[in-house]
Amino acid sequence: MLPPIHLRDVRENLAALAREAGDLLHSVAADLRETRWDAQSAADWSRQAAWLERRLDALYSARSWSRESLRLTSGPLRRLHRGPTVVPPEDEDQRWSRVTGSLTALTRSLAVAADEHRTPVPPEGPVLDLYARLLRLIGDACHTEARELVGERADTDPAEATGASMEELHRRLQEGLREQAGHGAGRTAVLGALLLQAENLWAEIVPEPHTSHETREPHESNETRESNESRESNEPVEQ
Repeated sequence: MLPPIHLRDVRENLAALAREAGDLLHSVAADLRETRWDAQSAADWSRQAAWLERRLDALYSARSWSRESLRLTSGPLRRLHRGPTVVPPEDEDQRWSRVTGSLTALTRSLAVAADEHRTPVPPEGPVLDLYARLLRLIGDACHTEARELVGERADTDPAEATGASMEELHRRLQEGLREQAGHGAGRTAVLGALLLQAENLWAEIVPEPHTSHETREPHESNETRESNESRESNEPVEQ
């Protein structure tokens, strides 16, 4: 009997991290569109961001277990002529660590702007609605990736349509940023910082057109590839 291989835990934690990141973005977007930008909302967003940090720790722990599982089972699996189960590459952990950091920075900026005793003044009006819609689309991309990680496939590829919508929202937000400049430097600074954080999330989460999670995620991890190469080198060569 072989020891358990803890590879599913890595995939499940990555999927949960993507899903919960999307939930946070949707929560922020909904509150902004309903103009619920106050200390209570900011505290709720901060709690959700803190939970993402804990989920990231769980992912790192699962990755450590998966690495040890592969080490213990690679030999027996070679003798059975079976390759290890595919596990998402470790680069994905680092990418979602950057996403988590960007979301933490975003919620912190929103909390500061929501504090009526602070100097920065939050943006308002149509530009705030545009920003909320941008966050909503990024959240949709997170949810799509979460579904892909657990084996669900969308009927259509949303990347191209999402990218076009986001490009349009981004263009209009840039115009809004110039308009906000006429209402004072403080409001412009807040919107500029929020837009930069959304751009960072966009770059990490939203795939280029015709690029899916499958093309971003190699079918073999380093551990899997090394184990397969070792297995091949130990198989007898037919004369």
